[in-house]
Amino acid sequence: MHKIQDKPELAKEVLNYFAWAYREGGKMASELDYVPLPEPLTQAIEASWAQIKDASAKAVR
Repeated sequence: MHKIQDKPELAKEVLNYFAWAYREGGKMASELDYVPLPEPLTQAIEASWAQIKDASAKAVR
């Protein structure tokens, strides 16, 4: 995602979707014989979302 968002509401919804996928996806991945993402990786990804801002430099999420 771009660090500066023209549509911050949409960006927030996208990040909410990914947050849900990381939270719920591990179990689904295991059930389908895939390897879930490690928790430290998902935490690092979510921490990087603080860099995504709207035009006024306010964090989107």
